[in-house]
Amino acid sequence: MSEEHVKLVERGYEAWNSGDRGWVLEHMSEDVSWITPPDDPDPGTYPGVRGGRALLGPVARHEVFHFDDEAKCTEVHEYYDRDAALSAMRGVQSVKRS
Repeated sequence: MSEEHVKLVERGYEAWNSGDRGWVLEHMSEDVSWITPPDDPDPGTYPGVRGGRALLGPVARHEVFHFDDEAKCTEVHEYYDRDAALSAMRGVQSVKRS
C-alpha cells in the first residue's frame, strides 16, 4: 500500500469536507468508476466524476480507492461493512479510509 496514496485519500477527505471540490476532482481520472455494494439503495457502477458526486452523501461507507500510475483515482468501491472492505483490499494496490 503506497503511503502517497494514503496521503492523497486523507487530503481528499479534508478537501471535500472543507468544500474544496476542485482539489478532489483534479485527482480523479476522467473515467473514474464509483462502485456501490449490492445492498446499496441504488446498487451499481456509476461512471465519471458526476456519478460519484451523488454517492458521497451522509451514509456511512467504507471506501476502497484504486489509483493509476499517475496517482489519479480510477475506481472507488464502496462497502457498508468494514471487514468486507478490508478483504477486498488484499492483494490490490488500494487505500481504504473509514
